[in-house]
Parts: sequence; structure tokens; C-alpha cells
Amino acid sequence: MENKIQSETGQAGGPEADGFVRSLAEYANGSGLGVGISFLSHGMLITGITMSNVEFFEKAKEKWQSATPLTGASEVADIAKEALVDHAESMVKLMKERNAEGRDQDPAKFEMPYNLHLKDVRIMVPGQPSIKVDFWRCRIDEISGFTLGQVVD
Repeated sequence: MENKIQSETGQAGGPEADGFVRSLAEYANGSGLGVGISFLSHGMLITGITMSNVEFFEKAKEKWQSATPLTGASEVADIAKEALVDHAESMVKLMKERNAEGRDQDPAKFEMPYNLHLKDVRIMVPGQPSIKVDFWRCRIDEISGFTLGQVVD
């Protein structure tokens, strides 16, 4: 029988997720503590600063609110933009509730996060220029190795 635990998105996250990286995600979620981290996942080196799950969705909401539709975009684009903003707002609320619930639990029953959120991210693939992105969300059980600190190219 496979032992899987539900993550904050409802997706299965394995118990093999690194406990230390999960604790870094929890520190970010609970206190907003940002720590530089670099990790390998699916052949990519990803480097950035941890951020809380709430801040991640707040920043997503800000980006979607300030997005301007392409020239000639239809009314559907405005509806999609509004739906994305509403979804981000729902996720902010959900993450705040889950973060608060977790801290009220008996520590033995407390479930650590299964997702890591980063800001000021660089994605590096061998033989290619690095890609800079503002934010990144990943499953911790998809990380194959890590080091503290950011890599600069």
C-alpha cells in the first residue's frame, strides 16, 4: 500500500520529502523568514529566496491585477483576468487559514508544508543562459538535492 499525504493543493506529496527543506518552508509560512536556497529538480538548478505561501499568492494577485490584455483581446480576457485575481484571493485566504490551523495543533500532529515558494528566482539548465523569474512554487518531494544560499551567474 502506498503511503501518500495530501499537500496544500490537494495533490499527493510523499513522506520522502526532505524534512529540513519542509522546515524552511514552514519558517517562511509562519514568520516570513526568507532564506537563500539552491536546489536541483528535474535536471534544473533553481535558486532563490524562500517566501511564505501567503506572500506568493498575494504577489500573483498583484501581477494579475496589473496585467494588461493584448491589443484586440476580447471581453473574455477581462473575465479571465478577474477569475485569476479572484482565485489568487481565495488561495491567500486558504493559506492564511491553513497556516493558523497548523500552529494551533499538537506539534506531534502538525503537518509540515509540501510546497516551497521562492522569490528572486533564477533557473539554470546546462548549456543555456539562466532564466530569471519573479516567483516559483514547487513540490518539495521533487527536489533531489539542495544547498543553502543562492547561486549567482
